[in-house]
Amino acid sequence: KRFYDLAVAAEYESDLKSERLKLKHAELAAAGLWEGGMRNFGYDLEPYPDLASGRVKYKLVPNPEEAAALHQAAEDVIAGRSHTAIAIAWNKQGLTTTTGKPFTPQKVRELLLSPKKAALRYVDGKPVKAAWPGIITQEQHEELRAILGLRRRERTSQGPTTARIYLLGGFVFCGRCGHRLTAKRAGNRRRYACMTRLGGCGGLLRVAEPL
Repeated sequence: KRFYDLAVAAEYESDLKSERLKLKHAELAAAGLWEGGMRNFGYDLEPYPDLASGRVKYKLVPNPEEAAALHQAAEDVIAGRSHTAIAIAWNKQGLTTTTGKPFTPQKVRELLLSPKKAALRYVDGKPVKAAWPGIITQEQHEELRAILGLRRRERTSQGPTTARIYLLGGFVFCGRCGHRLTAKRAGNRRRYACMTRLGGCGGLLRVAEPL
């Protein structure tokens, strides 16, 4: 009987600690703060004294080399380059994941889709501005989600297939200035646009379906 009571008490204490930890993480997420753990690719952990607790805590600061690679990769994918090509290029440059492994296309895609890179946290499906500096802009994050986030496997009667939503990504150019068109989504409409911030003239926009 005593052993049973001790086991029940230990299980209750474990559940209580787990619930407290979940609540703490939810609180940090709602405040846009880093919740700890292994550093994210693109960032370093910088220690700072927390006067309230008297302990040393850590904040995320951009890693110069990794942040530059991520920012360039985001611009390249928006301009039409594949994340597979970026994975190959990063491996040739000697870049590795935070665990020291080579990059796979799936890992690059995961990094580019991460809201943390745009200094965002999602709480109940809504974006919350985080406390650390962003590597990419929120606009770029939304464009990457439109380009990469919707390329999901869909099941058909013949089995799983991969549907590409931008068939002409990387292959169409502006007829006015010759710049590569950028694939982007606006609501439910897929479009190809000549983006001024990426070096284009900004004078051409075509809806994907009729094109």
